[in-house]
Amino acid sequence: MKNNRKILLGMLTVLLAILVACNSTDNSSSASENQSDNNDAAKVTKEDSADTKNNEQDKEEDTANSAKSTKEEYLKKLNETKREMEEQRNNPEDDSTFGLVLAETDRFDVWEDLLNEVYGILEKQLPADEMEQLKQEQQEWRKQLLTTAKMTTPEGETKDPLERARDVNDFTEERAFELVEKYMK
Repeated sequence: MKNNRKILLGMLTVLLAILVACNSTDNSSSASENQSDNNDAAKVTKEDSADTKNNEQDKEEDTANSAKSTKEEYLKKLNETKREMEEQRNNPEDDSTFGLVLAETDRFDVWEDLLNEVYGILEKQLPADEMEQLKQEQQEWRKQLLTTAKMTTPEGETKDPLERARDVNDFTEERAFELVEKYMK
């Protein structure tokens, strides 16, 4: 039992390191996108401003259509992943506690990858002010995730390692759906 706790504690430590790394990656990609946007804006000349306006309107319409299909695409992808993860939970390859915790760790990797993918799309879609708001919201969510991953409940009771792993996965899954439904265009 003590070995299981040590292993789970190690897995949670790795999980926290991944979460911190993901947050720092988000900041660097935003800066390069802003620089790229500034370079693109400088290329527009006064001579073709009329053409530019027409092209921008067409581009906005294309972006709206593309965004709608992107949102639908990601909702479909998330729902398919949810079905697959539920199937794996209901039919585990190894039904020992250790095997189930490892399977939940694998499921977390899937949900975390999808969450990061969705966040990357949102960085491209959202205006800077909305993205800043989302970053702050995401930091609060990560704090809540860490609270969810704690070994004890607020009442001081010890959580089962499998229960903790499932709680973290469910919390991450819910966040992926929330980001797509609330922010993706």
